[in-house]
Amino acid sequence: DETKVFDGWCREGSTNKITIDQDGKTSIPYNVIFVPAWKDKPQDDPDENTWTVIFDANGGTFPDGETRISKKIKKGDWACFGKEPVTQEDKVFGGWTLEDGTFVEDAFYYEPTGNETLYAVWSDYYTVTFDPAG
Repeated sequence: DETKVFDGWCREGSTNKITIDQDGKTSIPYNVIFVPAWKDKPQDDPDENTWTVIFDANGGTFPDGETRISKKIKKGDWACFGKEPVTQEDKVFGGWTLEDGTFVEDAFYYEPTGNETLYAVWSDYYTVTFDPAG
């Protein structure tokens, strides 16, 4: 049963585990049959195996209207993020930074090193007009 782990030995018909001294020995004054004792396997604590990565639109919004999206990422995996935030017409999305200002080259495939928040970077939007007459 994959939900159980070995927990020591006990006498057949008993649930009391035998005790073993610091030298790995026990005293048994009569013939006895020992059977393995099993206990429930501990559940993995998701906080021990995952990082929380928060994508903060930093004044903008995501297509679904949210301003922050939180993802649990298994340690060693990539935070695959396939959305870009959108905001008012006078700003253009320019990428992501960490809290310390470090620019994140590719947040679509970002490997976190801890619980982190990535902030959207916004730049002013400029209209460029080309005059074909020169």
